[in-house]
Amino acid sequence: MSEVQALFSFRQPSEPDSTRWRAGGTLTSPTADYRVVDGELQLKGPSLFEGYLRDGGSEADAALTAANHDDGWFRTGDLAEAEGPRSFRFVTRLGDTMRLGGFLVAPAEIEAAILELAEIVAAQVVAVDLPAGSRPVAFVLMAAGETLDEHRVSTHCQATLAKFTSPVRVVALEAFPVTDGPNGVKIQRAQLRSQAKDLLGEQT
Repeated sequence: MSEVQALFSFRQPSEPDSTRWRAGGTLTSPTADYRVVDGELQLKGPSLFEGYLRDGGSEADAALTAANHDDGWFRTGDLAEAEGPRSFRFVTRLGDTMRLGGFLVAPAEIEAAILELAEIVAAQVVAVDLPAGSRPVAFVLMAAGETLDEHRVSTHCQATLAKFTSPVRVVALEAFPVTDGPNGVKIQRAQLRSQAKDLLGEQT
């Protein structure tokens, strides 16, 4: 991210394949530091920006800059996990996470478990707020000629994931709702959340 500049952290060539391709890595500067607070990656270091500019770029926006700092630490807005005193793993943007069972969960972790099934070629997981708490719902695209066996997917997820992260419903779609943007096609997760809410609403 531009606020910290490039190469704030990197992976060592000597690392095993199981970790070398993970986002994150070891801090490059000996004077840089990181911490994870409530799941959020926070950074300090010599390459951090001094602050955000107001519209027009003529002066600093002190309020906006302060809102993105915590006692001198820059709040990245990223979900991360500590690997060691000098190394961390980036998981996803916090805005993409779900709070399930009191824990922050990246949809990608559930989607990866679902994609272990050969008949499913793509998956998107969203959370629906219910009186008993947020619950995950999965939308999937099937391989050509395959039909969805929701029980098979649920059983696989329950055996692979923590119980509270296992989708309460799995729905097959012909295609995900998308929108075109400057950075390419983006899946409309808000529309999927609306569909999931309607689906679970029918059951209550």
